[in-house]
Amino acid sequence: MSPMPGFEQLARSLDEDERKSLQRRIRESLSLSDDNGSSSYAAELQSTERKRLIEREMGRLGFWDRLVFWFRRLTSTKTDDVVFLKMKLDRMGSRIQNRVGGYLDLESRVISAEGATRIYSLYRNAYPVIPAFIGIWKNVSRFQGMVEYLLRQRIPESKTDLHDFMTMKDIQDVFLEKESRAEIRRELLSRLDAYIEGIHPDVFKHLEDGIWPLYYMRDIGLFSYSDLFVLFRVDIGLAPPGEEPPKFSSASFATVMESLEQLYFALYNAKRSGSKFELHDELIRYYLYSVTVNHDEREEPDSYKEIEDGVEAISLDAVKQFKDSLHQLADAAIKLDQDFPFVELIKWYHEDPYYRFLVYLPKLNLKAFYHAALKIRVLGRLDKRFQDVRLGVVGRMIDRIFRQDPPDFEHYRSTIHASIQKLGLPTFKYMKSLNILYNFIVRRYRGGLQEFVRVLNRITPIRLRSGGRDLLLVSAGLEDIAEKIEKFDQSFAPDADEGKAFFRVRYAVEKDLAQQRAYRAMVLQRDKEARTLIDKGLELLEEVLAALQMLQRNQSPSMAEKYRQFAAPGSSLELELKKHTEELEMLRKLITQLVAIEEGH
Repeated sequence: MSPMPGFEQLARSLDEDERKSLQRRIRESLSLSDDNGSSSYAAELQSTERKRLIEREMGRLGFWDRLVFWFRRLTSTKTDDVVFLKMKLDRMGSRIQNRVGGYLDLESRVISAEGATRIYSLYRNAYPVIPAFIGIWKNVSRFQGMVEYLLRQRIPESKTDLHDFMTMKDIQDVFLEKESRAEIRRELLSRLDAYIEGIHPDVFKHLEDGIWPLYYMRDIGLFSYSDLFVLFRVDIGLAPPGEEPPKFSSASFATVMESLEQLYFALYNAKRSGSKFELHDELIRYYLYSVTVNHDEREEPDSYKEIEDGVEAISLDAVKQFKDSLHQLADAAIKLDQDFPFVELIKWYHEDPYYRFLVYLPKLNLKAFYHAALKIRVLGRLDKRFQDVRLGVVGRMIDRIFRQDPPDFEHYRSTIHASIQKLGLPTFKYMKSLNILYNFIVRRYRGGLQEFVRVLNRITPIRLRSGGRDLLLVSAGLEDIAEKIEKFDQSFAPDADEGKAFFRVRYAVEKDLAQQRAYRAMVLQRDKEARTLIDKGLELLEEVLAALQMLQRNQSPSMAEKYRQFAAPGSSLELELKKHTEELEMLRKLITQLVAIEEGH
């Protein structure tokens, strides 16, 4: 089961380097290694440190111990430190024998069946939760889901998805102003960072405290009991353990010591949880729910409601039973550690009373996890919805400029290649962008801007005209572009020569795929013609925009006074310049975005 709805799919939608970086941060924040192995290791002391310890202990010997040590020195040819170590090992062996009775035979270096039976009592308590520990720790995404669910439920006013940080309108507003996906991401991450920093550290600390028991008990739950017991000539199989232990055989120290060391490491961590630990119910509920479904076999839901409903349906009795089993295992681990002299036996076996164990505790950083997980989710969601964002912005710009969708061309429209799309062949790219350019010229430019340009041409001082082309020439150029676009549209008419050629190839390719090359060449050529018209039209409109912006910066009272002679009541040069400048800037953004969409950028 994936962490939470759509998490892995959203992660895959990110840039590969970014995805790997965030997933690495998630693994590190939860201490999730690939193998989830033991975090405890044996370590040897450096010779200088060992010598210092021996000298210190020898100096602290009491009268009788010093007397025994003196006598041993008299009867030995070894150095003082070797004699002292032998004395410590002998006493350690005596303590082991006095503590355990007969199930550890140090002389024969054998563990009897009774020793295996004591360990079997731990296995009996571990058996009910072993499947859970395998399901949790061998399925990293499930554990991530458990933690995500806990954070969602316990953090006050938690935020979990893109819409919690930015509405679609917020996103569109940023894109409308900046024309950049990077700017949207920057604003989104700024809000996410502020949200994470606004959560009190005590909240994360409390949640971490209720997760730690799973880490402490991990090694004892994942310990390979079957591998250990087979050394005592018993195959425990998969069946539930019975009340009566199996009939174990004895085993030599050399055979079982490696497994006993691993078991000791597991017990050491389990003891850290204590017998009265608290584990968050949400973690257990989510796990118990997750094993009843498999979201990987079907499409992920877009909301959390399905999971929340499923988790809430888990009974309190099931949660209590799970927690009781964990507490019983913790009690059994503590008891075995008290009854079985693991530390002394391991040191005695290695003939080193200074044999040391290093325990590396996992690091749990819920704040870092929450930040990385949310970042994957919201950025992934943004990337998946970016096309919708851009289309929404395009729709808003069209509405602002035209108040409604302008009419399609008569012939150059999507219906001319409807059947071609089914064949997977390319279609004409620039229908919408060319249509917007044409409609702006004939409906907006001719509808008011053209007359405004004529007035400006009359009132603009000569000194302000030297930097650019005469606006009347630009206006004539736009009229020429509009006429060429009309001819381009008419060239697709069924009775036009080019239209006949197109439809002949189009119908042929539907029946004979060998005609694809001719069709593709025709589409490529017509796209090139359309793009040329768009580029030329935008170039002319940019000249108009540049002229208006220049006049905005340099308008004078005398120009404003002259303009009032031509203006309608209530109008002014300043207001008209502002209105038409903003409209042209928006048109440029609109066509730029349409071309990007049409070209698949």
